[in-house]
Amino acid sequence: MRAQDFITEIGDKPYKIGRWKYGSTTVLLSDGREMRINFEPLYNNIDFILLSFSVDGALITTGGGDAYRIFSTLTRAVNNYVSSKYPELLVWGVNENDSSRVKLFNHLAQRWLQLPALRGYENLTEHKELWPEDLELAVDDMHGPGLKIYVLASEEYMYYLQSASDMED
Repeated sequence: MRAQDFITEIGDKPYKIGRWKYGSTTVLLSDGREMRINFEPLYNNIDFILLSFSVDGALITTGGGDAYRIFSTLTRAVNNYVSSKYPELLVWGVNENDSSRVKLFNHLAQRWLQLPALRGYENLTEHKELWPEDLELAVDDMHGPGLKIYVLASEEYMYYLQSASDMED
């Protein structure tokens, strides 16, 4: 299945998201495995959030055949988190050597920009010059090197960048 076709299906029948505690939740999957979703501050800054998720502790493809519901659940969690916390940056990483997963998350990043809570956000993934200083190092410190890093930025963050640029001129 093509990544775009897969993305179209996301949103259907997500799992029930458990209670949030300190930016984390656990979701019980139909086969008894647990999905963990974490929103962690970067740089001890509550406006810059690192998203991570795993199924039974694995950050790689699980092979459980439940990808639609897992990504639907992750999409719902992102929308819910952003609508209540409205971080300036939402950041996550994917193993850059897993080309199918990178392709999937390239499409997913664009899909998430259409979520109600992320309207107005911009995808800065390919614009490292607009990232906060040392963002890549901060993500590497938390999850190790070798990740393609995705960055979605709020209107406030983009306004800050524009204001800083105007002051330099």
